[in-house]
Amino acid sequence: MPEIDLQLQAAKSFQTWLDGQYGGAGKGWFQIVTDPVQATNAIQQGKLAVVLGIEVDNLFNCHVQGSNAPVNGEGPTCDATCDATYVSQQLTKYYNLGVRHIFPVHNFDNAFGTPAAWQDAINVGNYVSEGNFYSAYDCSS
Repeated sequence: MPEIDLQLQAAKSFQTWLDGQYGGAGKGWFQIVTDPVQATNAIQQGKLAVVLGIEVDNLFNCHVQGSNAPVNGEGPTCDATCDATYVSQQLTKYYNLGVRHIFPVHNFDNAFGTPAAWQDAINVGNYVSEGNFYSAYDCSS
């Protein structure tokens, strides 16, 4: 997550720098927006409306705890530090930083779920990162 924090700050710094090149706050073509009205206004002015988001392998550093193997058809257990209170605090933090969309699952298993098992090489990465191969299982029932 520290890298995500740096990327969010870099986007804001870029907007500030670019605005300076065009004469001041809100004058550049790159505008971070946090709601549909702001997006519409930016687009109508011919600017790029930028919605900040997060897509990362372990959102809020929430890893799977222990083995990824399902037990009795149940999914893996989650990292105990990633309880509802912690996740709510993180959502509030990132909302206050301007983030408006989050993909909770990316390439690797995490406390929120398992990705689509679409490429063996990424499954190897999951093993290196999380200590197990994908924990995909049939949950249709």
